[in-house]
Amino acid sequence: MRHNSTFGHTLIEVVVTLSLGTSLTGLAVGLVHQAMTIKSISNDRADHDRDAERLVWQFREDVVRAESADSLNPENIEFRSKAPREINYAADNNRVTRIETVDNDLVRRETYELAETFVARFAVNEKMNEATIVIVCMANLDGERIDRKVNVHIGRWSRYQHRTEKVEP
Repeated sequence: MRHNSTFGHTLIEVVVTLSLGTSLTGLAVGLVHQAMTIKSISNDRADHDRDAERLVWQFREDVVRAESADSLNPENIEFRSKAPREINYAADNNRVTRIETVDNDLVRRETYELAETFVARFAVNEKMNEATIVIVCMANLDGERIDRKVNVHIGRWSRYQHRTEKVEP
């Protein structure tokens, strides 16, 4: 009697192969999900850093050009300069709105969106003639963590222009 030499797979081999393939597919899907989550987090951080840096840069520019500054509370600050130009910063949770007016006419309105757990606070130190912006992270259970803090001397640019105007004939 002769036997055909056909190869076949037992049910156990098929089940082991399918379970191994399913496990590897699940692992691949998990790795792709993890990579997408990390990319989303890094994009959010990059957006926050970009907006916070733009806010700090614009704040610094406004302070050095201002002649005076008032801060009634930590969420609002107002700068005034020549040619009845006023600039107001208003912080509301993680959003900061900058409004620039000339002769009470709106010139520009900008919004800076910080990450969800961050807030901005403003202060004016009249004794030192400085304006301060502090961007704080409120997510820590231990308290607040300062992300950025900038102290700028008020009116540095306007005093420089004033001095050069006197020197020039």
